[in-house]
Amino acid sequence: MSEPIRIEFAKQAYQARSKPLNSQRLVNMYLEPAPEGSKEPDVIINTPGLVEYLDIGTGPIYGMHVMGGNMYVVSGDNAYRVGASLGVQDLGTIGSVANGVIMDDDLADVTIVKEDGAAYLADDSGLSQIVDGDYVASSSVTTLHGYNIFTRLNSNIFHIGGLNNAATYDPTEKARVDGTNGNLVRAKSHKNAVWLFKELGTELYYDTGNLDFPFKPNTSAIINRGCAAKRSVVEEDNTLFFLGDDRIVYKMDGYTPTRISTFAIEKAIQGYATISDAEAFSYTQDGHKFYCITFPTESVSWAHDIATGLWHQRQSFEVGRWRASHHAFFNGEQLVGDYVNGKVYKLDLDTYTENGATIQAIAVTPPIYDGNKRITHDRLWIEFDSGVGLTTGQGSDPQVMLRYSDNHGKTWSNEVWASIGKVGEEIKVDFTCLGQARSRIYEITVTDPVMRHITGAYLNMRIGKA
Repeated sequence: MSEPIRIEFAKQAYQARSKPLNSQRLVNMYLEPAPEGSKEPDVIINTPGLVEYLDIGTGPIYGMHVMGGNMYVVSGDNAYRVGASLGVQDLGTIGSVANGVIMDDDLADVTIVKEDGAAYLADDSGLSQIVDGDYVASSSVTTLHGYNIFTRLNSNIFHIGGLNNAATYDPTEKARVDGTNGNLVRAKSHKNAVWLFKELGTELYYDTGNLDFPFKPNTSAIINRGCAAKRSVVEEDNTLFFLGDDRIVYKMDGYTPTRISTFAIEKAIQGYATISDAEAFSYTQDGHKFYCITFPTESVSWAHDIATGLWHQRQSFEVGRWRASHHAFFNGEQLVGDYVNGKVYKLDLDTYTENGATIQAIAVTPPIYDGNKRITHDRLWIEFDSGVGLTTGQGSDPQVMLRYSDNHGKTWSNEVWASIGKVGEEIKVDFTCLGQARSRIYEITVTDPVMRHITGAYLNMRIGKA
């Protein structure tokens, strides 16, 4: 038997248009580079599980926002206030909600804008609708220097509320954003400016301090790239991330949109019938910052690791998309809402279920080949953090399922199973007598509720003639 050769067991989700080129996948797993001197250059780590934190209203969770020491949540038709001691106060109804809401605060009130353009103010004392006759139905809201800034529905006009008074409006306090084409999609305050994302471009306005109408355009910061989905705009890592009008995912580098999606991710997005409802959030855990974007109509979720630049899929078992919808960092916890019900979950790397439901972790290798030569695969062994089995029940003898494809994923071999190791049992996970192929990909799947970290993979193979 030949000497074992280290192989990459997937680094990212990258299913190329040409499947022979690359068909690797990572689902509910991501790669973390190891420091110099480690046994292996990297490790594949499981994504966090979901632990129930609160159950609020009827759901779905349409928005989450933290102001001061409180978290404000829109669940179903109602808005709620959650205090630091986790007491939940029903603030009242905002009426039927379609898709999500946009939320921001001016340190005194949380402003909630619905899809139909209606706006509400929430604070410690309750909830009220903005009923000033000069308020115009809006698609989004952001706040800067005490002003609520709204983008009007199906328009290139934005308007503002009174200074430190989100309930009052003056019909003259508005501006037409006409340096680029299309209607306004989303306003987002960032770095002491208002970023106004339009359908086909983006423009910046700054606060002049003028009490009549303080916002003026920064004519040197006109960006010829629009936004395809208002809820895809996220502030993270000192910049803005968004889905562009060309179906490419960007982050801003100064005033320059920098592409962060790959050809494979873009190929997937190009195939989606609907992208305008895409919603995104970011969170930080163990030093990794993730930009997570879901396409609800397509039931697909992707996650971008900002530190490594690599993408992977998030997927709830037998659902398609990831169950997590909207995010807040509250009481020292990374929290997400459920897109179906009223549950709010804590993201926990030491939990291997989603509120008790299965998490399916999948990793598919890049192609293993040597030109057009036939390769005999004698033995594949995969290094896991072994001995992680539970004391009883499912996961007491955790299993990994292996299958392979010699035609780039069109068809697959029969499944072969092996133990990762009962509690405290250190074992090698290996598979033998795997036949021959000119090009092959391997896929492993773990569903048992245990740690599923891949620290290395090795293959004994004999290379024949073409």
